[in-house]
Amino acid sequence: MRSALALAASLLVALALAGCSGAEKVSLESVAHAADRTQSAGSSRMRMEMTIAVNGQRMKIVADGAFDYRRARGWMEMDLGPLGSLTDGAPMPRMTMMIEGNTIWMRVPPAMSAQTGGKPWARVSAGGNGLGMGVQNPDPSQMLDSLRGLTDSLERLGRSNVRGVDTTHYRAHLDLRKAVAQAPAAERKNLEAMLQLVGGLDEVPIDLYLDDSDRVRRMELKYEFEILERKMEAQLKLELFDFGAPVAFKRPPAHQVAELPSPTN
Repeated sequence: MRSALALAASLLVALALAGCSGAEKVSLESVAHAADRTQSAGSSRMRMEMTIAVNGQRMKIVADGAFDYRRARGWMEMDLGPLGSLTDGAPMPRMTMMIEGNTIWMRVPPAMSAQTGGKPWARVSAGGNGLGMGVQNPDPSQMLDSLRGLTDSLERLGRSNVRGVDTTHYRAHLDLRKAVAQAPAAERKNLEAMLQLVGGLDEVPIDLYLDDSDRVRRMELKYEFEILERKMEAQLKLELFDFGAPVAFKRPPAHQVAELPSPTN
């Protein structure tokens, strides 16, 4: 079951981050500050859908959550059910995660509690290598920060409706090396770990949907990466909504938390 916990944590790489006939070229400046405008709302709810293809099999993972951008904390519930075939075939549960800064607490299902000495929570630090791999922070603000890497390929494709909100649809590429170089110093370690985890990706395509306040309502990415020595293709859709909504957050009691153990090399 350790591999199941490792897989659950490393799936946060999903946060890693073409042309269309008739598309309109636009200035990069028009969306360059979308991340700042989104985070200035203070908080939002989110839904992430990730479709993974491995060995000819396609699986869909869904996560719902809410994040307080000012306090850099929030929560996420991820349905890992389709991933059982990637570990030992055992059913995979919904997993609750609490995130604060670079600390991630994962609620441990009873079937996996032997790996944590019976404690109901496991803790791991984002950007570290306690799992033998970089673990990425699922805070949407870190995905938004990747927009610093937008290239000059930005195109405007027209208007689209996202959860009942009118948006402008853009298509571009993310230069991940550029995103790392322009990120605040405190975030570069995590971003560099992300790049290492996804096998040195340099550029990924992105579809971006901004509302009339220039806030990100949807991000869609496609890329390839490797987890537990398995090559995977992924499609990621992140939607942000209910801006300004209060975010409930409570740290797990320290006596109920175990450090996620490192694998034996």
